[in-house]
Amino acid sequence: MTARDTSYRSVGGAHAGTKMVVKVRWLKPYEGAQNHICIGEVLAETPQCLKVLGRTYHFRRPQGNVRAVQTSAIKVRWIPWNRIEVVTELHPDTDWRDLQLKVDGNNRVSVTGSVAHGELVAD
Repeated sequence: MTARDTSYRSVGGAHAGTKMVVKVRWLKPYEGAQNHICIGEVLAETPQCLKVLGRTYHFRRPQGNVRAVQTSAIKVRWIPWNRIEVVTELHPDTDWRDLQLKVDGNNRVSVTGSVAHGELVAD
């Protein structure tokens, strides 16, 4: 984004000062990369991108008996709207910085370390 882009705007919750915490699922431009999500706080949006301060989770396909969720560092990410499949707004109290996602033997995702409110694994 450049300073000349006038379509850039900050995003807040329903009330001034309320943060908006989201889970974003998007497509990556390479084969087998459907299962990428970012959970974090929305900082801004433009007509092209959603700006999120968050952590990403990459779900690998099972290899042998190993099922893994790779977790990134917390960073600011600009995610293009045309790659986003779904955005789920989470409860503002969700402690997204300390979430841990795991995949069990039946490929179900479980969440520990936060108030989850049920929305994290719903879509």
